[in-house]
Amino acid sequence: MRVAGPETTDAMERGGADARLPARERERAAHIRGRLAAVAETGSSGRWTVRGPVYRGTYSQVYRASMEDGRGDLAVKICLVPETDRASADAARDQTAVAIRARDAMGTDGAFSVPETFRWLADEGMVVSEWIEGASATTCLLDRRVSWPEKIDAVGRCGAWLRRFHDSRRLDAGPIDLDRMLGQVDGMIEAVPARRRPAVLRAAVAALHDRSAALRDLALPRSWTHGDFKADNLLLAGDRTYGLDLNALYDNVVLLDICQFVTHLDLLAHSPRGWRLFRRRGALIDAFLEGYGGDPDLLPRRALAWFRLQVAVRQWLARLSAEDRSPSARYLSGCYRQLARDGLRETPPGDA
Repeated sequence: MRVAGPETTDAMERGGADARLPARERERAAHIRGRLAAVAETGSSGRWTVRGPVYRGTYSQVYRASMEDGRGDLAVKICLVPETDRASADAARDQTAVAIRARDAMGTDGAFSVPETFRWLADEGMVVSEWIEGASATTCLLDRRVSWPEKIDAVGRCGAWLRRFHDSRRLDAGPIDLDRMLGQVDGMIEAVPARRRPAVLRAAVAALHDRSAALRDLALPRSWTHGDFKADNLLLAGDRTYGLDLNALYDNVVLLDICQFVTHLDLLAHSPRGWRLFRRRGALIDAFLEGYGGDPDLLPRRALAWFRLQVAVRQWLARLSAEDRSPSARYLSGCYRQLARDGLRETPPGDA
């Protein structure tokens, strides 16, 4: 599979010492370099080079650290508190513990795993793990040089990774906590001003209530949940697939992770950068579900459709609550509007 690597600027390639980077980021790169020299268990006295950030997000920045003697590189993720832009030790400790726990459960010999993660700097707000050379599933989907069969294979591998992750902590099947989930949706829509509640949104919320009755007697597969399962967080490296950014602190029905991925894939196909995927997004979703092994007993059609609508509604409500009026936010709201319309058509009535 021929895929482009992560997009980087010249400043990122030159690393933390580049004067064009903000002073705060140069300071962070220098701090990472010093802390790794002090604590990393490499058995080498060589110097560290730190490049980046190679990723910037609201809640984190990621840097790439290299030892001058050519040993394996490290990814250093600084967990941030958005309001203060300061490192969060609590978040780093949680994410480090979850990654180690998941890697131990999934094993390291198969095709599906989690990068090796170290506890070295967790108390200082940093998650340190091995650097994996590869491309995210999102990059594969958007790269025009990647063939359609390769795109289908990429999402199938995402489904297979999730199945391996869930199987590593399979719990007894159980009912859906519908009252809690519907109560959360009701609370979210009440927090949005009435003038900002489109008719299709109100209809979708009503449909979730009306169609929940058909799910109350279902016992669905349960496991720990990834928490943010989407194509961005799956790394394809040769024949191996790695999961990133796990939040596996809670147990729930596996449909939550499945529908999180499907919703993100749908949004990607509705976005300007993913427009080439739009007409064939159904095939991508089918490939993902097939990769997971979605037989009717494991993923009942009625439950899958209900959860897809529920995930789209919750995400749309969260966006509306933020009161972001930017053009990109308005466009995204339009995408959620279309997902809600699709969900209303696809979700079987409760008495079907």
